[in-house]
Amino acid sequence: MHPSNQNYIKAGQNYIKSTPGFILLTLALLFAFAGCEKITDPDPDKLPAKLKFDFSMTGFELSGDKDLQNGQTEIITVQDETAQNPGAGRPDRFVLDSGTMVIENIEFEGRRTQGQEHIYFMTDFSSAYEIDLADPSLQPNISFDIPQGNYYFIEITLHLGTDDLSSLVMRGSYTHPAHGEIPVIYDYSPGEQVRIRAKTRGNQINFALATEEDSQGSIELDTGSLMRLVNYGMIVNAMVYDADGDEFLLINENINPGLFNNISARLPHAFTLVIE
Repeated sequence: MHPSNQNYIKAGQNYIKSTPGFILLTLALLFAFAGCEKITDPDPDKLPAKLKFDFSMTGFELSGDKDLQNGQTEIITVQDETAQNPGAGRPDRFVLDSGTMVIENIEFEGRRTQGQEHIYFMTDFSSAYEIDLADPSLQPNISFDIPQGNYYFIEITLHLGTDDLSSLVMRGSYTHPAHGEIPVIYDYSPGEQVRIRAKTRGNQINFALATEEDSQGSIELDTGSLMRLVNYGMIVNAMVYDADGDEFLLINENINPGLFNNISARLPHAFTLVIE
């Protein structure tokens, strides 16, 4: 071996044996092995499961016919009312068949089985969503990514209404014995928070949300429940509002307030949420 090479090797050995050089080499090897460390899979309890929402309402009819007197009601779906037009031509017929709901934000609370973290959050929508309850094709896409898992409790809170938009507006018609057929407008303008406990289609409260498959949350306004404290006599005695010759039955805080209060008292109890 050439004498100069022997000098280089000897110098290298002396460098390694020296304390600073040994430390630097050791650190370099540690970093090299750390860079090759295998990346573990993410926590399965935190993988996202998508929950999509749709909205609907049942239709409502209250009639002055003998078979529907004394506050009895005939409940029909909006689709059936449109397709079959039941009760057409009846005298004294009160119908609600469309509505708009304004959602400013949604709170979500979910409790998972033992060992899994419970979930709570509140959305931060850039602007309120105006939901057409009678026509799903006009509804916006609203969905969450929620940690997957087995939930034994899911509850959402709808934050309804804004400073400029009413929480809920229901529309329909009323065949008045003296005024003929006139429009009906129920206008709930105050802001409202509605809590809804979720169930399955089979009325169970356990949900398995998985990242491999989207889940659907169907929120329905039951107008039969909403109108439970209203009987036909209240409708007959309500004031017909005249706006520059246009007559309609307006129900809000200031016009027909008694009828308004009876309907509004049921609002927190009139929604259902089915997750499947």
